[in-house]
Amino acid sequence: MDALLKTLFSSEERELYVLDCLSYLMMVMAFITFVTLLFEHVPYGRYASSRYGFPVNVKVAWFVQELPAFLVPLSLLLWTPCAKIMHLPNQLLLLMFLCHYVQRSLIYPFLIQGGKSTPFISFVLAFVFCIYNGYLQARYLSHYADYPPGWVTHPCFITGSCMWFLGWLINMHSDHILRNLRKPGETDYKIPRGKTAIIRLTAPFMNWKCVRVGSVALNLMLKWTKMLVCSMFNMFYIKQSQHFE
Repeated sequence: MDALLKTLFSSEERELYVLDCLSYLMMVMAFITFVTLLFEHVPYGRYASSRYGFPVNVKVAWFVQELPAFLVPLSLLLWTPCAKIMHLPNQLLLLMFLCHYVQRSLIYPFLIQGGKSTPFISFVLAFVFCIYNGYLQARYLSHYADYPPGWVTHPCFITGSCMWFLGWLINMHSDHILRNLRKPGETDYKIPRGKTAIIRLTAPFMNWKCVRVGSVALNLMLKWTKMLVCSMFNMFYIKQSQHFE
């Protein structure tokens, strides 16, 4: 892995510049996604269609597409110099990222009950994004991110960490409830019905995904703050289009 990075980047300054560009590119992609979703449904779940490629088993798709967001950081930690990983803030922030993707790649896929297959295009895009995101977050936190002494006791870090943990728990709890909307043997798409259900289940599920991203952005300060705004725009639109179209 270290040899690959040295082949790709002539210096650490060059890699840091690329990381900055990738973070801004993520913001641009989020805006493009937001605009696209005004005119096109997400090709997933009840909107899955052969128009977007052949179907991939939903459990296989979730496992494979999310796995790079765990394996890429792990590879960087094991096989590249990690100049900043001995610092506690860097360790804790990277641990938050890994905890989320361990759950999404190694646990969540095997808990799915029924569900429609994932179109191949959606599967590939998710796979590529997880490689992108895994490298971006892990490389910056393990090798470049600098935090002031005592950052873990700063109100920003404590507030962001508490927001992340609460969001992580709510996300998993909402997953559990949504999974159990299907009766044994059912494979069709299910959504909670009624405003109470939306407020109690789906809105917290989507909004707390924003909170988790926002909490990490808060901890990373200005570096990734744009992720919060972009994620909130896209997730808010998805939530609205799913329930009030």
